[in-house]
Amino acid sequence: MPNSRSGVASLLIAIIDAALFVAVWVLGFLQHYSVVRLSMTFFVTGIIGSVALLPLAFVLSGISLLKKGVSRSFPLIALAIEGCVLTIIVGVLVWWFTVPGNLSDLSVSGHGRYCYTGDIFGQEPLYRCVEKTDTIEAHLGETFGLAYTLNGGPDGGNVTVEQIWLYPPPGVRESPNSPNQLQVSRNTQSRIGLSSFMMYTFDHDWELVPGTWTFQIWVGQEKLVQRSFVVVLR
Repeated sequence: MPNSRSGVASLLIAIIDAALFVAVWVLGFLQHYSVVRLSMTFFVTGIIGSVALLPLAFVLSGISLLKKGVSRSFPLIALAIEGCVLTIIVGVLVWWFTVPGNLSDLSVSGHGRYCYTGDIFGQEPLYRCVEKTDTIEAHLGETFGLAYTLNGGPDGGNVTVEQIWLYPPPGVRESPNSPNQLQVSRNTQSRIGLSSFMMYTFDHDWELVPGTWTFQIWVGQEKLVQRSFVVVLR
């Protein structure tokens, strides 16, 4: 049959995409991912699964061209072209997530109480400002912090920033049995020209520590911003 090989290749792509779909959604359900994160993760993994069969599509289309001519080989040629297009898409995605940025400065666009609204590609969380304030009431579920934008180029370029939380005495512990800490830091990737956030959410009773909480953002040895909040008990 003239289209048997193209049918096999298409079937393999469908099986791989279906397996990835099931695996991503099961993993996402177990990890409590948002619908946006699940959808974008499936989109990316589906593209990767299709591109993985690109060499097979080219080999089969080449064999079909030699044996049967262009007209009967069109399905396989179309499949190979599809793979090329998907490869370009993957290349753009890889560039978007890895290109380094050149930082000029940082601007703070807001601070205070926030609520979580979703994420971008399952990576960058999004928040909406509820109230601009430096005074935070300590209660479970409260999220507070600051929103900032890195300026420079190119747009979307990655910059590694260090976010530091300074807690008031006697400090905050991360679990019921861990020691209190006066400082916690993490490195994260922020993007040139896009809103980024440094937040803290009171998830446990032992985190409800009144006093001055200070948020700092560093790039290398340079402190770009510092913002303090006064946490008070109800």
